[in-house]
Amino acid sequence: MATLGTKYLTLLDVAKMKDPDGSVPELVDLISQECPLLGDGYARFTNAPLSHRSIVVTEEPTTYPREINAGVLPSKGRTAPITEGLCMLEGLAQTDVKIKELEDDWEGVLLSAALMRMSSIVKAGEEIALYGNTATNPAHVNGFMTRKNTLGDFVLSAGGTSGNQTSVLIIGWGRDKTQILTPKNGTAGVRQKYLGEILVDDPQGVAGAKMLAHVDQISLDFGTSMPDHRYQVRIGNIDVAALKAMSGTQLATASTFLYDLVVDAIERIPNLSACNPIVYCNRWVKSRLRVQERIRAAGNLGLKDAAGRPVMDIIGVPVHVADRISLAESVLS
Repeated sequence: MATLGTKYLTLLDVAKMKDPDGSVPELVDLISQECPLLGDGYARFTNAPLSHRSIVVTEEPTTYPREINAGVLPSKGRTAPITEGLCMLEGLAQTDVKIKELEDDWEGVLLSAALMRMSSIVKAGEEIALYGNTATNPAHVNGFMTRKNTLGDFVLSAGGTSGNQTSVLIIGWGRDKTQILTPKNGTAGVRQKYLGEILVDDPQGVAGAKMLAHVDQISLDFGTSMPDHRYQVRIGNIDVAALKAMSGTQLATASTFLYDLVVDAIERIPNLSACNPIVYCNRWVKSRLRVQERIRAAGNLGLKDAAGRPVMDIIGVPVHVADRISLAESVLS
């Protein structure tokens, strides 16, 4: 039985390296549970505090066949510098200190509240990693869907032309391929910091009134980087209504049958052995892919994650849930 997650550096691995006692912080582990997209990502420390500069190949040099006593033309490749920013998500929580005096299980109350805030910030991070757009919000990073928004060799169409659409995203994670950036001098994953007992403004809005509160800060700093655009393939224009009914563009005889397109998209990644390929889709879309899998009589290859749990795969590539992938996208062209 094949096991996933043992070959490539992920956010969890980085957290281990940064944590003094070598343990995996619970807050980072939450990312892999709530948002596999961020947890799976090949982790790369930035080479500047708030940004990462890399060089990408834009044109390869030309080589020529030659004969004896015959020359060849000189050629050179071309590169271009790319600078990626970081998105800094942050939230504050204020809890009346009186609650601590009255509550028997104060630690349990804090943990429950912290888990809710962490779940919220991780979901916000996934949303931005997918659809973030620095043109409309400079505090964002450009998400994978934003970068892959024009049909071509690595943005395929499932045939939808109107109504609500969705997408499937195939990412080949790896160094110089696709990365999740983490701050050069920071800590990987979600961080929580207790700021102590602080006087805060009255939560009821009474002018001049103050309340003594326990204040917690929660934050997540990350970026996305695509040094090689061939290692991300988007299947857009998936008609939600057609996928639900298995009709029209999602008939088993259609060239846009989603399961077949996912196979096509996976095979477009240049070297599957040189990356960690993963298919991402909405939870509901994953359930429809399971139905289509049965139609194609394509048996699961028996992949398991590091905890021994079975993982759905398509031709050996695991399928992970990314619930922030919208079921109301516009048509790509």
